[in-house]
Amino acid sequence: MALARTVPDEEVSMPTKMDIAKSTSIVQFTLKSRLGQSRDLSLDTRLGEFLLTHNDRTWFQQEIAIRVKKEGFRIKRSLVPIEPHLTIREIAHSLVGSALPGDPQVPDEN
Repeated sequence: MALARTVPDEEVSMPTKMDIAKSTSIVQFTLKSRLGQSRDLSLDTRLGEFLLTHNDRTWFQQEIAIRVKKEGFRIKRSLVPIEPHLTIREIAHSLVGSALPGDPQVPDEN
C-alpha cells in the first residue's frame, strides 16, 4: 500500500494592481454586452456615443463594478467615471488607478 503524498497548499497571490489590458477588456466587454458583440469599439470611442442617457451610463457604472469584483479587485461604484465625453482608454486608465486588490466576498461600498 503506497502512502499518499501530500503537497503543501500553494499560496494564491492576488495581483496588487489591475493592469491596463485587463481594465480595457472589462470596459470593452461591458459596452459590447449592451451593444452587441459584433460592434467594433476603438480605444477612442466615447461613452456618450452609445450610452445616451444617464440611466444607461449608471447601468454601465454598476456593471463595471461587478466585473472588476469578478477579477478579484474592488472599486467603489462612484469611482467608475461615466461622463459621456470620456473615451474607453480614459475609463480604463481610471480603473487601473481606482481598483484595489480585495476579497470579492466583501460587500461593496457604494
